[in-house]
Amino acid sequence: MDCFIGSGTTAAVAQRLGRRWIGCDINKGAIQTTSRRLQTVIQEQIEETQKPLQASLADVSEEEKAAEPAQLSFAVYRVNDYDLTVHHEEAVNLACEHIGVTRAKMDRYFDGTLGGKKLVKVIPFNHPLTLLDLEELKRELEARREEDRGIVLVCLGKEPAADAWVEDWNRLRRGASAINRIEVIELRTDLAHQLPQVMGIESELREALTNLFFNAVDAMPQGGTLTLRTRTMIWGERAGATPTHCVIEVIDTGIGMDEDTRRRCLEPFFTTKGERGTGLGLAMVYGVMERHSADIEIDSEPGKGTAVRLVFTVPRTTIGESKLPTISAADMPSLNLLAVDDDPMLARSLRDALVSEGHRVTTAETGQEGINLFRDACERGAPYDAVITDLGMPHVDGRAVARAVKQASPATPVIMLTGWGMRMSENGDVPAHVDRILGKPPKIRELREALHAVTRGKGSAG
Repeated sequence: MDCFIGSGTTAAVAQRLGRRWIGCDINKGAIQTTSRRLQTVIQEQIEETQKPLQASLADVSEEEKAAEPAQLSFAVYRVNDYDLTVHHEEAVNLACEHIGVTRAKMDRYFDGTLGGKKLVKVIPFNHPLTLLDLEELKRELEARREEDRGIVLVCLGKEPAADAWVEDWNRLRRGASAINRIEVIELRTDLAHQLPQVMGIESELREALTNLFFNAVDAMPQGGTLTLRTRTMIWGERAGATPTHCVIEVIDTGIGMDEDTRRRCLEPFFTTKGERGTGLGLAMVYGVMERHSADIEIDSEPGKGTAVRLVFTVPRTTIGESKLPTISAADMPSLNLLAVDDDPMLARSLRDALVSEGHRVTTAETGQEGINLFRDACERGAPYDAVITDLGMPHVDGRAVARAVKQASPATPVIMLTGWGMRMSENGDVPAHVDRILGKPPKIRELREALHAVTRGKGSAG
């Protein structure tokens, strides 16, 4: 390492001088600005290294040539234990739920399989796919000499040099008998801010989007880019200063469809997947859109991918309405909280996140320990303002913790964390004695809003 830097300008200069560098910053906006600047500089350097030498320089010795850049890639990492845990768990859960990945919890490196024939590695969403990730994958495959399945990498963005690395890797692995070929599915989002609300059934819309994601992944057997985009439209007689429609687009860079297939793809039982397909995925999406009085539009060309647009009408009563304000840390009083989780790392991360919000937190690593701590606090006359407990724990689970808390202090709210949180809430399957249920791991914003909702008036001003 040649230098440690603390500003975007210094990083750009170091990059242009061909130095290897590492830097840090606590300002999110400055990091984003620096990243864009460095991407521009690195792209220019990549293009420069690919240019052929001028005839007049062909005979210049290696010593006299300008030095090549020491590094042609970089990545931004967020070094916060709780955020890193949340980002990776979110990435894996999203891949499992929305693109058809089957979770493999016993594998220390790979996160699951796709179609039963490919190993899937989800790159944590706190950074794009980098050369460091690819070299780590290479070392893992070298250690598994008997592994012959293909590899799928799921990432949220990738650095410029990643494509060339993957292309070189796959060039040596061609033909039907090739093993460990790498496919990259890059996820992108292009989301509009402060979209107006539309009427809909959340579970049905999520299932429709999941089917679109499945189709998009199937259409990219060699990898590609899957983009989720939202925007507003001003349309028809109600055209004016406010949007009349909300649009959700799912876009892939896959094999695409010809015109005949595009026109028939919404028909029940029509499929291009042979025995693997049922022909019901897009038909189900069409049915959901019909029930929501919404439209579905499909653009596709062979070799150019497919874009599916879901168009929802904004109800007249919501046009111009503002969104409810979000709860900030400054809006919250300081609370005395008990957090119960049998995973020490998650318990510690949860505690650190809540302490950073200004709360006092006691942690317990078993359900029985949590019950004992709560009863002791009640006997001292200093009960906790709220209890946050995991659902799935051995011997004494979250339900038992919630029941014991309510028996000792009925007014104390209980927030339960579980990987099935969203689905349980939608199905009305909230366990008894539980005031609020959240997906695991929860985001800071979700925790803050839940605590605000169940502890109004409690705690001390912070």
